[in-house]
Amino acid sequence: MSEEQKLKYGRRDPFSGARWVHVTREMAHAHPKGQLNWALVGVACLLFFVAGQRLWMASQQLGPVWGLLMSVIPLFCAVLVLMRAPIARTLLIILGGMTIYSTVRAGIGGGFPALVELLVILGITIWMWEGERPNLAYGYRYRSYKDDDEVRTQSGDQSEGDGS
Repeated sequence: MSEEQKLKYGRRDPFSGARWVHVTREMAHAHPKGQLNWALVGVACLLFFVAGQRLWMASQQLGPVWGLLMSVIPLFCAVLVLMRAPIARTLLIILGGMTIYSTVRAGIGGGFPALVELLVILGITIWMWEGERPNLAYGYRYRSYKDDDEVRTQSGDQSEGDGS
């Protein structure tokens, strides 16, 4: 089976005109955008920093179980980001939810560092789900802006499409 036959074109987004093209893991990781770069290593470093900060805070003020859980999840997530494991993106959503919960629970008393951490974690989470590079490295898909005729020609389908 050739590489062109392994491409699976999704439906066209009516707003952006783009469609997701799903590829195999090997194809995604072989592409330059599917490999680790400074941005993904930076995300992992930020997650390592958050894990260390939370572990230190757990030893100072939080309860042992909640504090340990809050520090292990970013650590585990950072390792998964470096391994390019697809579950890392899902774990980032869980981490974002836990960060929102902790920030709301702490209230105004959490101060500026808690707000910065919240914004950084949420920004990373959105980028990991919407960015071109993370979608190829972790979701094994990329956006294509080709016309429907070009897609049918490449996939060998000569029938009429639904136009969506």
